[in-house]
Amino acid sequence: MVWEFTAVSRASDVRYDQWIEHLFREFGSQRDLLEVGYPEDWYSNPRMLVEHYTHFLEHPDPVVDEYGAELTGEVLWGLTSSTHDVYISVCHQKMPLEFRDRAIKAMGSMIRRLATRHLTRKVWDSWTKLDSAIFMYWDITPNWPAKGTDHGRALLDVCLNEMQDALAINHPVAQLHALHGLSHLHVNFPSQTTPVVDAWITAHPHVNPKLLEYAQHARDGLVQ
Repeated sequence: MVWEFTAVSRASDVRYDQWIEHLFREFGSQRDLLEVGYPEDWYSNPRMLVEHYTHFLEHPDPVVDEYGAELTGEVLWGLTSSTHDVYISVCHQKMPLEFRDRAIKAMGSMIRRLATRHLTRKVWDSWTKLDSAIFMYWDITPNWPAKGTDHGRALLDVCLNEMQDALAINHPVAQLHALHGLSHLHVNFPSQTTPVVDAWITAHPHVNPKLLEYAQHARDGLVQ
């Protein structure tokens, strides 16, 4: 990938609908998003990739309605992988922080928009690919804040805010997504994560026992 960051975004170079169509068409034929490349000139604008990815997360309904939840889950899983071009772009050191932060926060928007119609409430009985991609988001993204740096502290705040927002959504997939991420962060930031999980447990004494047990493990960083 050629890293050329310009002062003005060139997202109009490739329209959002063209990007979506390319991903879903190519993925539908290859069944492995990590093998799906882009036309060569797309690589000159990683900011465009991040903008389109963020828009997809912020406005997922039309995509799910057109392509279905299962295929959307497969594509989301691939897009958020640390080896895919989109997330390499999100995390690149030259990516402006406002673009990176918006991309991270956008996952909460996706969950909130999809919770009612497309995510599974009886998640202990069965998972869809979309459920699992959201749940495993913090496993497959490389957005972990480094300890003891200004950049790390800023990224920690963004990640914590996204997790707290998701934890407040009344849906088990959203809550598992957040607790999973908080458990990962606990390894380096226990003083920031433990109070968040404790407060949630106190406020939700009557949730599904399996979810409560998961939260108790997440509190101590025991789910990875």
